[in-house]
Amino acid sequence: MAHLLQFFHRWVHIEGFMRDSIEARTWCQLRF
Repeated sequence: MAHLLQFFHRWVHIEGFMRDSIEARTWCQLRF
């Protein structure tokens, strides 16, 4: 799980969703 979380975190960071907390949370809610 750790590897997947790290990969996901990096992907999210690359996509730039971490910039906007609202977008990140909304995307996470829609995704999961």
